[in-house]
Amino acid sequence: MGKKILVVDDDRLSRELLVGFLTKEKYTVLEAASAGEARVLIYKEKPDLILLDVMMPGEDGFSFCSYVKKKWQEPFLPVILITALNDRQSKLQGLRAGADDFLSKPVDTIELMIKVRNMLKIRELHANLYNELVFARRVQENLFFAENHLQPQDKLFYRPCRPVGGDLIETWEQPDSRWALLADAAGHGPSAALIATAVKALIDKKCQDPALLLDRLNRKLCSLLANEDTAYYVTAICTKIEEEKISFAGAGHPPCLLKSRGRVRQLPSQGMPLGISTGITFEKGIAFYQPGDSLLLYSDGLFDILNEQELKEMLLLSDQEEFHLSLLAKINSCKPQDDISFLLLNL
Repeated sequence: MGKKILVVDDDRLSRELLVGFLTKEKYTVLEAASAGEARVLIYKEKPDLILLDVMMPGEDGFSFCSYVKKKWQEPFLPVILITALNDRQSKLQGLRAGADDFLSKPVDTIELMIKVRNMLKIRELHANLYNELVFARRVQENLFFAENHLQPQDKLFYRPCRPVGGDLIETWEQPDSRWALLADAAGHGPSAALIATAVKALIDKKCQDPALLLDRLNRKLCSLLANEDTAYYVTAICTKIEEEKISFAGAGHPPCLLKSRGRVRQLPSQGMPLGISTGITFEKGIAFYQPGDSLLLYSDGLFDILNEQELKEMLLLSDQEEFHLSLLAKINSCKPQDDISFLLLNL
């Protein structure tokens, strides 16, 4: 079966001319007379390319193109606008809507085929890259989360905004204590994911002090990133949980939240991010808790969903299961622009 091309045009004659020509070129052609019909066909048929007329009654081509580009970011779905409008302002409007190319009316069939082939080739390259990143995500998640030292009531969540991300949640145990570290490598995508993987490998799990652990991790990262032209860095929060006592240290990361005795308080994170300078120092803090209290570690991607005060109130007014489900509902109701991770520990 040939690649699927969706032709969207309210003019029946124009549509039939395009359909007839593309069919002769062995493409599978879908037709829509309006943006509404096109929405249904995209969901049902999953076309590889859209040829979209600009001047249509109701929702015009600019508006529908913008909708497509917001809704189908991955995998890449190319849109070629077909227009009789050749003024600069119309082309700029099309570019702002996310159009990948333009065809002028009346359509030149040679130009049409060149642009169709080019867009389909670009889509194929995007799809190959996307599939490789999806595979990389599975490997990353298996590496990060195959082993953990969580208790049954603990809640862990990780969702990158791209196929692979730069957040890391690491848990381990020592005699008489359990540890948790949440790190967030700057940026998104493969580079952040590789740095997060490096952080996992460089953690000294025999270290007895959270501030000293961050100091050692910082020195190793500075050495690893010393020859990079781009300024990479990692924020992190590290906690050591003993009987009724938490030791913690931070590196430019949002402070963890302790729910105890009917209130929520921040455990301050005062250090600079990791990987910037070996001259950075980290301070250890101490907090005390009672059995049944909760400790929340999270990345700043949560602030795409709700602000700090809302997060505190949600934690205060909910038990662990309610908090977990409410937060998941908020995350699933929107499309965050940053990686999101959190770890809710039952103390």
